[in-house]
Amino acid sequence: FFSVSLPWQPPKMNFFKSSDASMTAADTKDERFGQVCEDLKLTVKLHSAETFIDVDSKEFTMYIIEVVCGGDNGRSGEMSWVLHRRYSQFNELKNRMEKLPGYKEAIKGITFPAKTWMNKTSTKVVDERKVALMDWTNALMMSGFATNYHVNSFLEAVDDDILSCGEKVPSVVWKDVEDKDMNTDELPKEGVVIMAAASYWTYQALTAFLDPACEAAMKRYPTVQQFNVGISELRLVPSAVRGQVRPVLAMLIKNAQSKADAMSERCGAPKGQNTLRFFPDWDCSLLNSLRCKDCDWTWRVWVIHNNEVLASLRSSTPEATQAFVKAFDKVAEAKGIEPTAA
Repeated sequence: FFSVSLPWQPPKMNFFKSSDASMTAADTKDERFGQVCEDLKLTVKLHSAETFIDVDSKEFTMYIIEVVCGGDNGRSGEMSWVLHRRYSQFNELKNRMEKLPGYKEAIKGITFPAKTWMNKTSTKVVDERKVALMDWTNALMMSGFATNYHVNSFLEAVDDDILSCGEKVPSVVWKDVEDKDMNTDELPKEGVVIMAAASYWTYQALTAFLDPACEAAMKRYPTVQQFNVGISELRLVPSAVRGQVRPVLAMLIKNAQSKADAMSERCGAPKGQNTLRFFPDWDCSLLNSLRCKDCDWTWRVWVIHNNEVLASLRSSTPEATQAFVKAFDKVAEAKGIEPTAA
């Protein structure tokens, strides 16, 4: 692992001294880490790697990284968060860095692990990549690029000016996978809207979080309807093949709806209590309307009621599932709905 003292105070850190993930932006304005620690110390440890099955039934490896953020002044309250990153995400970060002056000098003598089309998940390849990726990241962090936006966004050590708690969803018109318009002003007002965004690289992690979170909320409040709005960042898909991609997306959403119906049944909720609508984002315009630059590093989830954001979450949000369910608690309390018995 490596440790670096960062000589700046980030104006928008996402990690607060309080562990209450349900706090609003206003509640935490004076508690941001960058305002209580003069000299941040960022430590990154690449712990291990795990193999998963992708949406196309192919195996891929996720490298598990722990990021620790604390002070050099003997202060307590060190924060840490765990990230899962694919090789292709490291490679995307490299591609962005290569466009910047000084990059070659920063990683002089360090070789980024090459792509391979065979045995990508073998122990030998994974172990070699772990060492090489750590050496590359270490060189990057020890250079002037330690303060680069893309690097810190990759590590989820900064937060964008993204749609946050207490804000209203902007009035925009989106086209779904069937090319039908949806005006965000017309989002359902009675239930809870769950707006979730991911890229090809973060889709699996989003599903791993969202499926059990939705089920936990439905078990607690089976009479509160869930409207899922899925946004998939697909800017890497060439325009020439988008027509071929649409049927695949339609099939995925059909399968997802079947899973949602089964979940409703398990929770004792009425049929149709969890509905889905899917929106391909070919040029990041949908994400930009939510002030989200991209989803290459982390998934995003907004829990919305009456067009107001009650929770804004991502993969490194502390106790994200609890924060998700707490948003439902707020809606249920306002409607006088009691939670079911545990």
